[in-house]
Amino acid sequence: MKVLVTGASGMLGGAVADALAARGDDVTVLQRRPSGLRHREVLADIVDAAAVRAAVTGQDAVVHLAAKVDIQGRYRDFARVNITGTRNVVSACRRTYLADG
Repeated sequence: MKVLVTGASGMLGGAVADALAARGDDVTVLQRRPSGLRHREVLADIVDAAAVRAAVTGQDAVVHLAAKVDIQGRYRDFARVNITGTRNVVSACRRTYLADG
């Protein structure tokens, strides 16, 4: 199975990507910067809707774990990633998977 994982530079995302690969899945990670993982990487930001659509295309599944997490910061910075970015991932999945089925 071809699986795209967002947020693989974090501990959870990296562990999920590795576990998927260990079970035999073909893993691609979507990252803003190189993750250092041994998986195919797409370097892009999840707030870039076109880049997310391109990364989702051809995947059988998506595990979305990218998020801005911190105990402080500006709302707009959290909203940009956690709301807009997640909306882009969900929209790309809906377009890809609902169009196929």
